Amino acid sequence: MKHPKLGWMDVGHVDGGLVVNTGLQLEMWTAGTLPATLHRVLAPPVERERARQSLVYFIGAEEDALVQPAMDGPRRAEFEERGAVRSGEHIRALLEETKFY
Repeated sequence: MKHPKLGWMDVGHVDGGLVVNTGLQLEMWTAGTLPATLHRVLAPPVERERARQSLVYFIGAEEDALVQPAMDGPRRAEFEERGAVRSGEHIRALLEETKFY
């Protein structure tokens, strides 16, 4: 994952552990309680003893769903100041911003 101050960091193995990458809309709904993580997946080093398994599951809101803070959280004021956005508009804006299509 990419830490805002430390840069790219390895997310190591923890027995019985689970890593969940959250997205921007969940970050907004939780007012920053569950921050979105910029992440990438790299092949593990050969010397790593255990295989890494990934389960990828994408879920999103209906296109016309309002995305706005639904609870108190550390960034509620910031997200409320930006105002609510429709899920579809938000996704299209991200695609345009990143040219990821």
